[in-house]
Amino acid sequence: MLAIRKSISHMGYRLSCRVMPLLPSWPGEIAFIKLLNTRLSEELNDGLFDFLDGQVLEVTVRDMGVCLRVSKRDTLFVRAPAHAVADSTISADIADFLAIASGREDPDTLFSNVGYASVDRPKLA
Repeated sequence: MLAIRKSISHMGYRLSCRVMPLLPSWPGEIAFIKLLNTRLSEELNDGLFDFLDGQVLEVTVRDMGVCLRVSKRDTLFVRAPAHAVADSTISADIADFLAIASGREDPDTLFSNVGYASVDRPKLA
């Protein structure tokens, strides 16, 4: 039974990698932003992400071909304008992002990992 689950899971992952780049980015951006605002509401209210005010953060899921762009206004993350240039980019595979979200991996550990890329422009830092 476990082998069947793994096979179905792998097949779903492969299908997602082919289909996701063909879809418009806005539904994923909206879902991602709602998730961020929900999960990080306390940190947003405490001002932990104030350094992102007016900045554009691009999150790229390399193996799925997905690129999500967000910005921050007041105490909420919002969709970044389509024409805006990204001030910072975080790029990794879906497994790395899921490992961070589930708490299995520390984000600082992934900064030193070759499979993880973060590109910042000087004005964001």
